[in-house]
Formats: sequence, C-alpha cells, structure tokens
Amino acid sequence: MGSALRSFRKQKGLRITHISRATGISTQAISRMEANGRGITLENILRVGEAIGCTDFLMAHAIRLWRGDAQ
Repeated sequence: MGSALRSFRKQKGLRITHISRATGISTQAISRMEANGRGITLENILRVGEAIGCTDFLMAHAIRLWRGDAQ
C-alpha cells in the first residue's frame, strides 16, 4: 500500500510536504506510510488520496489488501 501511495504521489510530481499541508498529516507520518505502511488507516488513505487525486484506486487497493486479495 505504501509503495502505491509513493508511486501516485511521484507520478503527480508532488512532494511529501505538499501532501502534508493538504492533509494535515505530518511529513514524518507520510514518509512512514510510504516506506513501511505504518500509520495507514482508511481515514489517512482517503486524505492522501484526495490530495493526490486518486482516491478510488487507493481505496480499491486498500480493500483488496485487507481482504487478502492483493500483495
């Protein structure tokens, strides 16, 4: 999940600081989410997804992960 967040953020040309300002999530927390999945909650996925413009894909990916359907 974290790698998907990082990939979408980079595809959009956004920095972690931009996502942090847009979501209210600290840069450290976003970095941890991208690096090792720590701190990833549905709320954070929605907030980050809205900031990078890919809420639908991230939510679908998160659901597959929690069901055990994705890697």
